[in-house]
Amino acid sequence: MLVSLVAALSLIFATGVSANAAPAPASMAPTVAVGSDFLEPILGYYIDLNRTDQGAVTSGAAAGVAAVICIQTDGVLCPAAAALLGAVSFYIAVNGYCPDVLRVYPRYYVMRCA
Repeated sequence: MLVSLVAALSLIFATGVSANAAPAPASMAPTVAVGSDFLEPILGYYIDLNRTDQGAVTSGAAAGVAAVICIQTDGVLCPAAAALLGAVSFYIAVNGYCPDVLRVYPRYYVMRCA
């Protein structure tokens, strides 16, 4: 099951990104990073979405990104992943793509380019 999920996610990330939205998949691998920011402890942990991930969210592959977030957070954000990615999609629609990484603080739905 895990192998087929990984294969499906790699297929989702390899396709579905428009030319003006994100660089070619060969130039930037999709990564969803999870961490905590000691400079802003009140915001808690964060999720980083690179340009490829941002393109996947806006092109309709948010379910794949949600699955990766669910795996990366050991299931903690599974229930909220869809709502969180809806907010991310809205943020990108209003503000455009971040040049490098979009940092999302799920605790308060705070987003900024990092």
